[in-house]
Amino acid sequence: MTRPESSLIHARCLASRIRNEPCHMPLPCSHCRDNGRHCLVYLSSRRCSECIDRNVKCDLVMTQPEWNRLDRDKECLRCQLEKAQDDLLDYRRREEELRAREHQIRHELA
Repeated sequence: MTRPESSLIHARCLASRIRNEPCHMPLPCSHCRDNGRHCLVYLSSRRCSECIDRNVKCDLVMTQPEWNRLDRDKECLRCQLEKAQDDLLDYRRREEELRAREHQIRHELA
């Protein structure tokens, strides 16, 4: 096997691995954006699967610390959403209790 064939196989295997365990980029590289492709990345490679597969320069600019920060922010938002949903359920229960109490009082006054 010649060196270029070996490199091509390695690149295709890496691109395949990225597609099997994708991390979708919030902002795609210019190649993916311009071609309407999903920008899937394996952060240690710093290139997306599309650019690796097509052997083009990837202008992906997200680093591991940035990705970690994004994951933390997403987790924080998820927790906030869960709390808001719990609060909404509590408010709806309280509203139902107040309506039932209002109905009871109206019935007693009638």
